[in-house]
Amino acid sequence: YVIDPIRILNLLQMRIKEGYRAHQYGARTNDPDRVDILLVLKLDSSTALQYELSYKAIPGHNHMVGSARIIIYLSGEAEFVESVKAEFVQIADPREGCHGSSLPTDMSSRICRMLKLTQEEDTHQSDIVPTAWSNHLVPGAPFIKRLANLSGEQRLLHFRHDQFDCVC
Repeated sequence: YVIDPIRILNLLQMRIKEGYRAHQYGARTNDPDRVDILLVLKLDSSTALQYELSYKAIPGHNHMVGSARIIIYLSGEAEFVESVKAEFVQIADPREGCHGSSLPTDMSSRICRMLKLTQEEDTHQSDIVPTAWSNHLVPGAPFIKRLANLSGEQRLLHFRHDQFDCVC
Protein backbone atom coordinates (compact mmCIF):
# COMPACT_ATOMS: atom_id res chain seq x y z
CA TYR A 1 0.00 0.00 0.00
CA VAL A 2 1.03 3.62 -0.46
CA ILE A 3 0.63 6.44 2.04
CA ASP A 4 1.02 10.04 1.05
CA PRO A 5 1.88 12.39 2.72
CA ILE A 6 3.76 10.88 5.64
CA ARG A 7 6.40 12.08 8.08
CA ILE A 8 9.10 9.43 7.86
CA LEU A 9 10.35 10.02 11.42
CA ASN A 10 6.88 9.46 12.93
CA LEU A 11 6.36 6.30 10.88
CA LEU A 12 9.72 4.84 11.93
CA GLN A 13 9.13 5.73 15.60
CA MET A 14 5.76 3.92 15.55
CA ARG A 15 7.35 0.75 14.17
CA ILE A 16 10.25 0.90 16.66
CA LYS A 17 7.75 1.27 19.54
CA GLU A 18 6.02 -1.88 18.26
CA GLY A 19 9.28 -3.84 18.45
CA TYR A 20 10.51 -3.72 14.84
CA ARG A 21 14.27 -3.43 14.39
CA ALA A 22 16.20 -2.12 11.39
CA HIS A 23 17.66 -4.83 9.22
CA GLN A 24 18.70 -2.89 6.12
CA TYR A 25 18.91 0.78 5.30
CA GLY A 26 20.11 2.36 2.11
CA ALA A 27 19.53 4.11 -1.15
CA ARG A 28 18.80 2.34 -4.44
CA THR A 29 19.54 5.35 -6.60
CA ASN A 30 21.64 8.50 -6.56
CA ASP A 31 18.49 10.45 -5.63
CA PRO A 32 19.23 11.97 -2.19
CA ASP A 33 15.51 12.20 -1.39
CA ARG A 34 14.83 8.44 -1.72
CA VAL A 35 15.61 5.76 0.85
CA ASP A 36 14.71 2.11 1.41
CA ILE A 37 14.39 0.65 4.90
CA LEU A 38 13.71 -2.93 5.96
CA LEU A 39 12.44 -3.44 9.51
CA VAL A 40 11.99 -6.90 11.06
CA LEU A 41 9.79 -8.01 13.94
CA LYS A 42 10.62 -11.49 15.25
CA LEU A 43 7.45 -13.25 16.38
CA ASP A 44 9.09 -16.53 17.41
CA SER A 45 12.13 -18.59 16.44
CA SER A 46 10.82 -19.37 12.95
CA THR A 47 8.35 -16.56 12.17
CA ALA A 48 8.99 -12.88 11.46
CA LEU A 49 7.26 -9.89 9.92
CA GLN A 50 9.29 -7.82 7.47
CA TYR A 51 8.17 -4.22 6.97
CA GLU A 52 9.69 -2.89 3.76
CA LEU A 53 9.49 0.87 3.34
CA SER A 54 10.45 2.78 0.19
CA TYR A 55 10.35 6.50 0.98
CA LYS A 56 10.56 9.49 -1.38
CA ALA A 57 10.59 13.05 -0.06
CA ILE A 58 8.10 15.50 -1.57
CA PRO A 59 9.97 18.10 -3.66
CA GLY A 60 9.61 21.60 -2.26
CA HIS A 61 8.81 20.42 1.30
CA ASN A 62 10.90 19.44 4.27
CA HIS A 63 12.84 16.27 3.33
CA MET A 64 11.16 14.47 6.26
CA VAL A 65 7.73 14.67 4.57
CA GLY A 66 7.08 12.47 1.58
CA SER A 67 5.34 9.39 0.26
CA ALA A 68 5.98 5.80 1.23
CA ARG A 69 5.34 2.49 -0.46
CA ILE A 70 5.00 -0.20 2.18
CA ILE A 71 5.11 -3.96 1.74
CA ILE A 72 4.75 -6.32 4.70
CA TYR A 73 6.01 -9.88 4.35
CA LEU A 74 5.50 -12.81 6.69
CA SER A 75 8.29 -15.35 6.76
CA GLY A 76 8.06 -18.76 8.39
CA GLU A 77 6.76 -22.24 7.67
CA ALA A 78 4.99 -22.32 4.30
CA GLU A 79 1.81 -23.97 5.63
CA PHE A 80 1.47 -21.41 8.42
CA VAL A 81 2.11 -18.47 6.05
CA GLU A 82 -0.61 -19.78 3.71
CA SER A 83 -3.10 -20.07 6.59
CA VAL A 84 -2.37 -16.48 7.67
CA LYS A 85 -2.79 -15.29 4.08
CA ALA A 86 -6.14 -17.06 3.74
CA GLU A 87 -7.41 -15.68 7.05
CA PHE A 88 -6.14 -12.15 6.30
CA VAL A 89 -8.34 -11.95 3.21
CA GLN A 90 -11.43 -12.94 5.25
CA ILE A 91 -11.06 -10.40 8.08
CA ALA A 92 -12.96 -7.16 7.45
CA ASP A 93 -12.60 -5.50 10.87
CA PRO A 94 -9.01 -5.42 12.20
CA ARG A 95 -10.23 -5.74 15.80
CA GLU A 96 -12.00 -9.00 15.02
CA GLY A 97 -10.59 -12.26 13.83
CA CYS A 98 -11.52 -15.84 13.28
CA HIS A 99 -11.82 -17.38 16.72
CA GLY A 100 -9.98 -20.64 16.39
CA SER A 101 -9.36 -22.98 19.26
CA SER A 102 -5.99 -24.35 18.19
CA LEU A 103 -2.75 -22.50 18.86
CA PRO A 104 -1.71 -22.07 15.19
CA THR A 105 -5.14 -20.65 14.30
CA ASP A 106 -5.00 -18.32 17.31
CA MET A 107 -1.51 -17.17 16.32
CA SER A 108 -2.69 -16.74 12.72
CA SER A 109 -5.65 -14.65 13.88
CA ARG A 110 -3.43 -12.41 16.02
CA ILE A 111 -1.01 -11.86 13.15
CA CYS A 112 -3.89 -10.96 10.82
CA ARG A 113 -5.26 -8.42 13.30
CA MET A 114 -1.77 -6.99 13.77
CA LEU A 115 -1.30 -6.59 9.99
CA LYS A 116 -4.68 -4.89 9.57
CA LEU A 117 -4.02 -2.55 12.52
CA THR A 118 -0.56 -1.68 11.20
CA GLN A 119 -2.06 -0.59 7.90
CA GLU A 120 -4.81 1.32 9.72
CA GLU A 121 -2.30 3.15 11.95
CA ASP A 122 -0.12 4.03 8.96
CA THR A 123 -3.19 5.56 7.32
CA HIS A 124 -4.01 7.48 10.54
CA GLN A 125 -0.46 8.78 10.62
CA SER A 126 -0.86 10.09 7.09
CA ASP A 127 -4.23 11.68 7.92
CA ILE A 128 -2.82 13.62 10.87
CA VAL A 129 0.14 15.01 8.91
CA PRO A 130 -1.14 17.81 6.68
CA THR A 131 1.45 19.33 4.35
CA ALA A 132 -0.27 22.73 4.69
CA TRP A 133 -2.13 24.05 7.74
CA SER A 134 -4.39 26.54 5.92
CA ASN A 135 -7.84 25.42 7.17
CA HIS A 136 -6.98 22.49 9.42
CA LEU A 137 -7.33 24.20 12.80
CA VAL A 138 -10.78 25.75 12.46
CA PRO A 139 -13.57 24.19 14.56
CA GLY A 140 -15.29 21.36 12.72
CA ALA A 141 -12.42 20.76 10.29
CA PRO A 142 -11.87 17.09 9.31
CA PHE A 143 -8.38 17.24 10.82
CA ILE A 144 -9.78 18.28 14.23
CA LYS A 145 -12.44 15.54 14.01
CA ARG A 146 -9.78 12.90 13.26
CA LEU A 147 -7.77 14.03 16.28
CA ALA A 148 -10.85 13.92 18.51
CA ASN A 149 -11.67 10.36 17.38
CA LEU A 150 -8.25 8.89 18.18
CA SER A 151 -8.28 6.44 21.08
CA GLY A 152 -5.94 6.90 24.04
CA GLU A 153 -3.72 4.15 22.68
CA GLN A 154 -3.57 5.82 19.26
CA ARG A 155 -2.69 9.17 20.83
CA LEU A 156 0.25 7.54 22.63
CA LEU A 157 1.34 5.87 19.42
CA HIS A 158 1.17 8.99 17.23
CA PHE A 159 2.09 11.79 19.64
CA ARG A 160 4.68 12.33 22.36
CA HIS A 161 2.62 14.85 24.35
CA ASP A 162 -1.04 15.44 25.23
CA GLN A 163 -0.84 19.13 24.29
CA PHE A 164 -0.21 21.04 21.10
CA ASP A 165 1.52 24.37 20.78
CA CYS A 166 0.14 26.24 17.77
CA VAL A 167 2.25 29.08 16.46
CA CYS A 168 0.37 31.24 13.97
